[in-house]
Amino acid sequence: MNRPAFGRWPAFSALVILGLLFPVPALAQSRARVWEEPLTLPTYEVNQPDHNPRFYAGRAYQGAQGRVYPYAMIDDLTDNRVQKTYRAVYLENEYIRVCILPELGGRVLSAVDKTNNYDFFYRQTVIKPALIGMIGAWISGGIEWNFPHHHRPNVFMPIDYTIENRPDGSATASIGTMEIRHRMRWVVGLTVYPGKSSGGGCSLQRCSLATPARDPRQSAAIASLLHVGSCN
Repeated sequence: MNRPAFGRWPAFSALVILGLLFPVPALAQSRARVWEEPLTLPTYEVNQPDHNPRFYAGRAYQGAQGRVYPYAMIDDLTDNRVQKTYRAVYLENEYIRVCILPELGGRVLSAVDKTNNYDFFYRQTVIKPALIGMIGAWISGGIEWNFPHHHRPNVFMPIDYTIENRPDGSATASIGTMEIRHRMRWVVGLTVYPGKSSGGGCSLQRCSLATPARDPRQSAAIASLLHVGSCN
């Protein structure tokens, strides 16, 4: 004889209560994360910069005046290939993983769709500079932050960065530096949110510019705080 259906309810109720008190990891709230990790890449070495910064002598750079002072030229490239370890910053949630290299101008080296292992930005597998940057060395691929113009002077130089795992489950990496020709500081914040793959899964949360100009009207005209859309 079959048991009455209600005979199963006590066991079922106990399972429901246990599930509420001790949720399994798959049902727990997801979180994005940001962390630092060494990354070794084949790299063609660049010799030390010129010790003497160049004054402007009429040099043109991609249709503009090539004024680089007080930056030194980084234009002595070599064919010497080595394995070099960089300090990489990673942003990740369930769907995407982003890699940033603060030592190479804060460039986004890669951004991967984890569901199919697809790089949705062009990814460099070797660091081989070319003489395209304003002061020389430059690499292609990923995302390059161009301020105050394309292929900025410090595009191949280390810049400042901070990382933050936030209480709301999101994670942010902020990168920026002082552009010493114009004495202006820029900061970009990249944020990854939990449980999102597009439409805000990874967003450029803020882009701020500031100048130590003495004239407050100039500071007000230049300083800005922007929010723009997702990067995938």
